[in-house]
Amino acid sequence: MDAAKVCEILRSGGVDARFAAVVESTQDECIRAGRGGAPSGSLVLASSQVAGRGRMGRRWLSPAGGLYASIMLRPALRQELWSALTLHAGLAVVSAVRAAGVADARLKWPNDCLAGGRKLCGILAESFPGDGIVVIGLGMNIESAPDVGSVECLHHGLPSAFLDGLVDVDHDVFCADLLFRMRSALLRADFGLPLDTRAISEMLWDGGTINACCDGSEFSGRATGVDPLGRLIVLLPDGSVRHVSTGEV
Repeated sequence: MDAAKVCEILRSGGVDARFAAVVESTQDECIRAGRGGAPSGSLVLASSQVAGRGRMGRRWLSPAGGLYASIMLRPALRQELWSALTLHAGLAVVSAVRAAGVADARLKWPNDCLAGGRKLCGILAESFPGDGIVVIGLGMNIESAPDVGSVECLHHGLPSAFLDGLVDVDHDVFCADLLFRMRSALLRADFGLPLDTRAISEMLWDGGTINACCDGSEFSGRATGVDPLGRLIVLLPDGSVRHVSTGEV
């Protein structure tokens, strides 16, 4: 994959896209761009990261040959709706992967794209209310899957997948299409487009009974969908329902 070429395709489509061969983190680069006055919808793309990260500060291994990008928004949305932006991005990512021919691509709430039960991609959203910005990052295995070994990474025990092991596509065209979709979905959400809960519920990974940790309590149940705020709807064994807004599943 040629990240510089992907950046050129995005620029030709009117996107404020910035490329760097190697960065600490596209998140950090995008945050700096936002604080420096970059317009909403700006994007940072890199060939590799030396300090990529995901949710809860976990490392994201980012060797050359993967897709690493972050998009910055200046949301007009009410702040309580910012958390749903992760699901808007996830829906766009899974849709792009399915359109490329991976029919079994699924969304693992709140931020992973799985293929055949293996982790293909992770999404990270970080908000900075004092600066009025949200940065949504993405890391996807394209040419190979990293050897996670004993590293504490983001796969939560799931085996890794990579795009080349699933489908034969033009990397640069695919990555540009995915980022166009993701950026457009985020901008439409900021303009007030509601979360497509039906589409997300259809895409949710069904791993059977799940164990969830939320607000310091642990419980088991079955994920049945998401609500308009992007919270996971979990049906408990006693028939009651919990809405999970943050935590691990």
